[in-house]
Amino acid sequence: MKVNVTEKFKEKIFLISLSSLITMYMFKLTTGFQIPLFNYFLLFLRAFAYILIVLKILFDFIQKKFSSKEIILYLIVGVLLSVVAYQSKLPGYFVFFIYIIGAKNVEYKKIILWTMVTYIICGFIIVLSSKVGLLEDVIFSKGDRDRHGLGFDWATNASNHYMYIVLSYIYIRQNKMKWFEYIVLLLFNIVLYILTDTKSAFCMVIIALFSAFLISYFKAFQKYYKFYNYISVFLVFFLPLTILTLTYFYNPNIIFFEKLNRILSGRLQLGKNAFNEY
Repeated sequence: MKVNVTEKFKEKIFLISLSSLITMYMFKLTTGFQIPLFNYFLLFLRAFAYILIVLKILFDFIQKKFSSKEIILYLIVGVLLSVVAYQSKLPGYFVFFIYIIGAKNVEYKKIILWTMVTYIICGFIIVLSSKVGLLEDVIFSKGDRDRHGLGFDWATNASNHYMYIVLSYIYIRQNKMKWFEYIVLLLFNIVLYILTDTKSAFCMVIIALFSAFLISYFKAFQKYYKFYNYISVFLVFFLPLTILTLTYFYNPNIIFFEKLNRILSGRLQLGKNAFNEY
């Protein structure tokens, strides 16, 4: 069976599907628009995204873009993730895997660009809607501080998504960012921190901007670019193992663990509870 579909057309199918899915997830994390049939709109976006990604993969399969080894690997991983999704009742892992398969021959930079633009547009709509009354700006009290949801159903969502935007922007701009870009991104980060009191995302953005600044303006740091990549890959495995180890051995009676748990907003205690209960 021969299908005359160009790579460019398939790429557009993938990017539109990805943008639709991200939009659905973003709006799903809100307090809920007071608009008739809003939930049906989210269902439509999900169905639309799934149909397009299936078409993209089907076109690639018919045009024999996958090798035999790739197909076998995808089947094995797909079965394992299906079991994980079923047991955890979280199908998101399997959905992400499908999109990894569908990203075949799609330019990575375009994926990042479309993701970033979708985050920016959706984030702007959500925050603006919370200010005009279409979405509720839920206030979460934390001691003597109030944390604004800004239209999202939890205070950390806005800052976390902003972190993704900053990381995407740094990647797209590479080493071409100007000083005023750093200032604008930093100012937005500070404003979000004041409104949401989200420490982890705030610190991650600071670290990302500082690292990008050093690499962009000091040639000495550019010489070790490959070294940074190796460190990044190492940290992907090292940090989760470290967090799991600290969580497993967490003891609130030890000062070190107690302070670290406070810095991590109680994450160690929550993780320890999960170990004990499940």
